[in-house]
Amino acid sequence: MSKEPKGNVWYANPQNVNIAGWGLALSANNLAAIGLMCLQKGIYNGERIVTEAWIDAFSTPCIDLDERFGKMSYGLLWWIIDADKRIYAAIGDGGNIIYINEPKGICVGIAGTFKPRISDRVQFIQKKIEPLL
Repeated sequence: MSKEPKGNVWYANPQNVNIAGWGLALSANNLAAIGLMCLQKGIYNGERIVTEAWIDAFSTPCIDLDERFGKMSYGLLWWIIDADKRIYAAIGDGGNIIYINEPKGICVGIAGTFKPRISDRVQFIQKKIEPLL
């Protein structure tokens, strides 16, 4: 692996491909598109992007967390807000979020800075955005 960054890629594999978790820059529309793909069980614009099994796998709790994390669970890089109701989110460092509420057919993508705890972003969506939809 190169020790020098190429472009804006600071965390890359030996082929200089950005690795998951860092450096991905998406717009709110891109984030919402991923959320829509999740709502449609892996299909976007009529094309299968990921399997339904993969959606189910990453949105299934692997570990339960304490009140510091809003008593949410964590799946495969996704936060599980309510496993029974199928509400989950990808929550990025600093403020980006993809929020999915399957029963209500809602997905929200936010690209921005929001420094409080991760659970605050979820509460913001549930209290301020979901009621408007």
